[in-house]
Amino acid sequence: RSLLYATAGVAWIDGEYTARDDDGAPPGAAIVGTTSLRSVGLVVGGGVEHAVSERLSVRLGGLYYLFNESKDTSTLTNDSDVGDFAKIEDILVARLIANYRLVGAPTAGQFDVLSYLPAQWAGLYAGGHAGYANVRFDGIFDNSEITRVIDLEDSVLGRFFDLDGGVGGLHIGYNRSAGSVIYGVEADWTHLGKSDLLFDPDPESEGTDNAEASVNWLASLRGRAGLSSARTMIFVTAGIAWIDADYRATTADENNVNGGSVNITDTGFVFGVCMEHALTDSWLIRLEGLHYDFGRRIDTSSLNTDADPGDFASVRDITTFRVAVSYKLPTDTN
Repeated sequence: RSLLYATAGVAWIDGEYTARDDDGAPPGAAIVGTTSLRSVGLVVGGGVEHAVSERLSVRLGGLYYLFNESKDTSTLTNDSDVGDFAKIEDILVARLIANYRLVGAPTAGQFDVLSYLPAQWAGLYAGGHAGYANVRFDGIFDNSEITRVIDLEDSVLGRFFDLDGGVGGLHIGYNRSAGSVIYGVEADWTHLGKSDLLFDPDPESEGTDNAEASVNWLASLRGRAGLSSARTMIFVTAGIAWIDADYRATTADENNVNGGSVNITDTGFVFGVCMEHALTDSWLIRLEGLHYDFGRRIDTSSLNTDADPGDFASVRDITTFRVAVSYKLPTDTN
């Protein structure tokens, strides 16, 4: 009653980019330029679909859209520069879908072509997982250069770090069962390792400021509970999460280069949803999405000679989509 699938095809996107120049303009007289971002690209994905009944099915899947559409924005406003651009590279989507079959009801016995005994979920299991993470970093270096909220071009802003990328790790857990209700606990460790370097987008002639960030790993301890149907289980999970990241800020001019770094460790919470299928009595496969929330602000006002009061670094949140394979140790039938 469960289907593992892959999909691929053509994708279209329609987006918009707006640049606003308020330098010296009276209220309401800002120069605004807008351009459209339309592109044709590729989409690939996969997921798990489970037949809850003869007509109703539930699907948990992920899609990755690749576009790589770029537009020159150097003429949008008076303050635009040669080299300015806007770009849509890719989009990752996780979806939970319910389908109702209108026609073609299966005949009696059609679902019995392949017959399986109900899976035994209770017991100890361990395995590995891999997937993709979307990371939201925040921070400011050289805060004194921001004279107005809308004037951000003279500081290095952490929210522009590109730390998205692949992840992989290990997990171990234990389940108990009460009829079709499954509950348990799981611990995991996930490696990220992506780093990014940002420069002051409008540097002064005598020097260049830059900042670098990296997210090293995530870990969590979560409870989980769900409902099983034959050999497929849908569950929710939530718990405590930990993160380890690094941040460095450097200022450089013709006479001096100095910088400082800080290690960011934080404790937050994590929650998510998952669909898991028992391929055999011992091997399990699942597709899951997890959202980690942190938000601790680290004071970076003393990292170097150009750092200012108000400078900070913070990992705001991370969303991961991953496929996990687990091996469950044999247990007695409940």
